[in-house]
Amino acid sequence: MFIFRCKQEVPVDCHKLKETIALLDGHETGLKFLSSLLQKCSAAKELLEGKKLHCYLQKNGLLKNLLLGNHLLRMYLSCGSSEDAIACFYSLHEKNGFSWNSLITAHARDGQYQKAICVFYRMQCEGFLPDEFVFASVVSACTKRATITYGKHIHTQILGNEVEFSVPVLNALANMYACHNSITVARKLFDQMLHRNVVSWTCMISAYARIGQCEDAHSLHVRMCQEVALPNRVTYSILLDACLTPDCLVRGRQLHACITTCNLHFDIIMATSLVIMYGKCGTLEDAFKAFACVKDQNTIMWTAMICACTKQGNFNTALLIYNNMLQEGGLPDTVTYSSVLDSCIAKGTLKIVRQIHAALVVNTLPCDIIATTSLLNMYGHHGSLEDASFIFDEMKQRTPSAWTSMIASYTQHGKSKEAIQLYVHMVMDGIPSEIMTFWRVLDACADQGSVIEGRLIHVVLVENGLECNLSLATALVVMYSKCEELEEGHYVFNHMQEKNLTSWTAMISAYAQFGADMEALFLVDEMLQEDARRGELFADIANSAIQCNMDIFAQFFQRAA
Repeated sequence: MFIFRCKQEVPVDCHKLKETIALLDGHETGLKFLSSLLQKCSAAKELLEGKKLHCYLQKNGLLKNLLLGNHLLRMYLSCGSSEDAIACFYSLHEKNGFSWNSLITAHARDGQYQKAICVFYRMQCEGFLPDEFVFASVVSACTKRATITYGKHIHTQILGNEVEFSVPVLNALANMYACHNSITVARKLFDQMLHRNVVSWTCMISAYARIGQCEDAHSLHVRMCQEVALPNRVTYSILLDACLTPDCLVRGRQLHACITTCNLHFDIIMATSLVIMYGKCGTLEDAFKAFACVKDQNTIMWTAMICACTKQGNFNTALLIYNNMLQEGGLPDTVTYSSVLDSCIAKGTLKIVRQIHAALVVNTLPCDIIATTSLLNMYGHHGSLEDASFIFDEMKQRTPSAWTSMIASYTQHGKSKEAIQLYVHMVMDGIPSEIMTFWRVLDACADQGSVIEGRLIHVVLVENGLECNLSLATALVVMYSKCEELEEGHYVFNHMQEKNLTSWTAMISAYAQFGADMEALFLVDEMLQEDARRGELFADIANSAIQCNMDIFAQFFQRAA
């Protein structure tokens, strides 16, 4: 949210602009005309032509003119070239508040927030007093971590200098506090505003949505509409992003109706947000309708539609959409490929996995972590361990998820020894384990009968306070049971705060398998007392307890009926 005192430019004829700039060399022209050309470069975001003008000004000694220098700064910022804007500032012979504000904005846009704040203090040391526009820009640079102290100091300075609390300043302050989760202060500033614009409302709505207070965000939207402030694309995108679950479907459809009323449903950004929202809410039919409203879908929109289908488990539909995308000339990116790979879980889709792998290589797309891990997952899922291992070995950066995926692939396909060995390498490389990593390795230890390694992992879980995790505690019970260490398994089982089907079955099966009939039946009785009955439980327990006393087992079924 960086503020400039600039008027909206009318559409620019880029061809004529280029011709005009090409004819400048060797000709003298007025400052007003040059200012107009720089403004047109800004409006059209013609960075190359703007640089040509910069060379012309430098060659003819015109950079001493403050007005032209500021127009040049504005042009670089409008074209998104913060680096050129910073260099331009230091080449100016004369500067004013606008020049300093431009430098603050350039550093902030470049992610150099501390430098932006330093420039704010430096300009004052050089005798320039900040105005409301400078304050708005520097406060906007105080939205990142470790900058709130500066932001509060600047807020105090605004109060001390009796600077007018204009809408841009209040918007910047409210947004700053909201970004640091000081929602109460942000709301107080919002309520103090005598006049609010779309940015004011959108900042506050975004603040509530960011911390999960979606009801407050939508209530504010209703109030916004009542006060005759029309939401824009950004407002609607934030509100749609706040519709996270099927419970939000009604609200999502209401927003869709508002977007249609504003004739924004043909806008590709809005349509994409609608597709994502309906995907989260589980209504693919509505997602397809929103998708169909746009004639020329881009990569992001195609990917959103594929993700929506994958999220709802409609994998075949996701693959069909991917094929349609290719047929219509769409260009998938790594996010698209990752989404398509997640849909390749059915038999016969390994061919598609290989095609996507080839496409990533042939198109020299940056094989990012997400796409690579998805590729690794699918090769492992289809049992193509050689390909999975190749992908894993070629990864420049292996995340915990990638290690876990490779361990899981080995475990699922009977290579438990290799899974355990890989986990040892993971620990030696200092890679932190995820809950899923521990779960997969314990599964491998159970299959391999590797109780020593299993005990070591148990120690690690206790040290990290994870032994109470239901999935991991269950995996420990299963591991000890399969390794014939019933006493240790029962110890873990007894200390579980919650038990599930797998943990009950594992413990009862282990006792029944090794002839401890009474212990098995005692657990069956305990299970019934805890009312842990489930329909699917009987078959599993029956297979274990059938080896025990049949009369008592008959009583078990009578009590469970």
